[in-house]
Amino acid sequence: MSDDIDLDAIDTSGDESGPKPLREAFDKARARIKELESAVAEKDVALRGHQINDFARDLDVPAKAMKYLSRDLADADEVSADTVRSWLEENGEDFGWTPPSADGLDDDAVAAAQRAADFTARVPQSGNGSGMDLLNRLRSADASELAKAGLI
Repeated sequence: MSDDIDLDAIDTSGDESGPKPLREAFDKARARIKELESAVAEKDVALRGHQINDFARDLDVPAKAMKYLSRDLADADEVSADTVRSWLEENGEDFGWTPPSADGLDDDAVAAAQRAADFTARVPQSGNGSGMDLLNRLRSADASELAKAGLI
């Protein structure tokens, strides 16, 4: 008996359990795995792009920075709001991006809230001081009172 047996040369055409059908099935399975891996990689790239766009929109990233942000984060292991924020802190000034205030509130909104608080402090409380009393007081106030309070 010789150890030099060529398994590919053995005729197994009539034998369904021979090595040839198994190799063919294995080759088909391997091709399918490569096809699925390629599809998953494409989906990962698309998902990463959507994640970057979502986080960037939440952080008000300028449109001109999006191309560079997407390119720089394309190979990142994980995309998160922190990843996008870190990129912006490093590169945002180049595109005119400024970080939001430390407390996360818009300066205009803070100023408007302060004016409303000042107005309510100056308005004499009637009844039990409920929100309805304040609303009625605001509705009955004339334009000069509202202007003086900085509400218009």
